[in-house]
Amino acid sequence: MDFLSLESVVSSAVSAVGCSLYHMSISRGGSSDVLRVYIDSDSGVGLQECGRVNKHLRLELSNYEQYSNYSIEVSSPGIERQLYKHDHYEKAVGRKIKIKYTCDGVNITSIVLLDKVHDGRVYVETSDKNSLEINFTDIIKSSLFLEV
Repeated sequence: MDFLSLESVVSSAVSAVGCSLYHMSISRGGSSDVLRVYIDSDSGVGLQECGRVNKHLRLELSNYEQYSNYSIEVSSPGIERQLYKHDHYEKAVGRKIKIKYTCDGVNITSIVLLDKVHDGRVYVETSDKNSLEINFTDIIKSSLFLEV
């Protein structure tokens, strides 16, 4: 089973418990491989939801020999969640994000206001009120930014 097929199985298992799959990753190496699953829900995610997803996911993956011995970690993506997919950015419009991107071969990290997501680009406003357009392909990493 490839990663996309595994993602489909994981997404179905998460949905069966009333949550949605936010992101997942696999860490290989050492004595065991780890499947990290981040779940979300309109009503929030707590320990109960994580436990139910973990139990259901473990049961589902026991049907696939190559994944039956994986360690499974289930959690919420958190308040300062990383943004991975186009829809993550769309849901963050109007909020501040911390973004690391490449511009002319230089890596830049900024805290900006996410104005719009369109046509493979994010449009942001910098702290000095300048508008900036960043291609998705130039984004190295980004996350919601919580001001304290």
